[in-house]
Amino acid sequence: MSRTIALAASAVLFLAAAPASARDAFPRDSTVPQMIEYLKTGGEDARREACKRLGQRRDPSALASIGELVVKDPVAKVRISCVKALEDLGANPASVPFVVQAALKDPDRKMREEAMDALEDVDPAGGGAVAAQVLSQDKEHDVRKQACRAIEHRKWAAAEAAVLQVVLGAAENTELRRACVQSMVAIGSDQDYALAHKMMTEEPNDDLRKEASAQIEHHPRADSIPFLCRALRDKNDRIVGNAVNGLRKLGMREGASCLRETAKTAKNDRHAGNMNKVAGELEQR
Repeated sequence: MSRTIALAASAVLFLAAAPASARDAFPRDSTVPQMIEYLKTGGEDARREACKRLGQRRDPSALASIGELVVKDPVAKVRISCVKALEDLGANPASVPFVVQAALKDPDRKMREEAMDALEDVDPAGGGAVAAQVLSQDKEHDVRKQACRAIEHRKWAAAEAAVLQVVLGAAENTELRRACVQSMVAIGSDQDYALAHKMMTEEPNDDLRKEASAQIEHHPRADSIPFLCRALRDKNDRIVGNAVNGLRKLGMREGASCLRETAKTAKNDRHAGNMNKVAGELEQR
């Protein structure tokens, strides 16, 4: 064996024997206990990779070790990888305290966003109270928007009051208010629909009025008809189109008369034609 080959072989043996902290990569066939050991002693990249793989394995025996890094690791990227791993592990009461602490207290904005995303899967039934707390207390719009998305996806009624507070907050960021309008209609109480109807027809901000009309378009109720009929006369073409489509989706004959009436005075020929077309469809019901 040449001196070069011998040195190379020695280096390989040294790395193989080195502690995990000296390495940032490890074999693909590592066992769950070996990966848990990397969580404790590995370098930054190794800890991130170990969390990722343990999440993919979906082995609950790793949950406590992953959770510890979620709340204690000094590197935000590692904490993010680990909270994603808890998300991959799915609904589990043992994961909830780690994710909640990350959502409410982690100093990194991106980490708090990821924790809110993970909360949907880790605590699908009970996460609403935490989402409401994030929405009410966090200082970052992006984190609060992620809370709104989670509330929308899980329809967390426990967060309704916090959602309405944002929607009604004239000083709040418009994009955040739009995200909360989506959450509000997803929760879908009578109070929520009353506010959505009012926003669709009276809100001075075009973007918010469009959002409210879009949500009612996709999720209309019978009591939406008079408000959709009023929205047919909106100055904004998008809102008019949303109102027409909402009446079509609702599929009730009661919507035909206001479509016919509005079409007579519509300044936009395309809208007038569409109104008459939808009215004809409804009249056949």
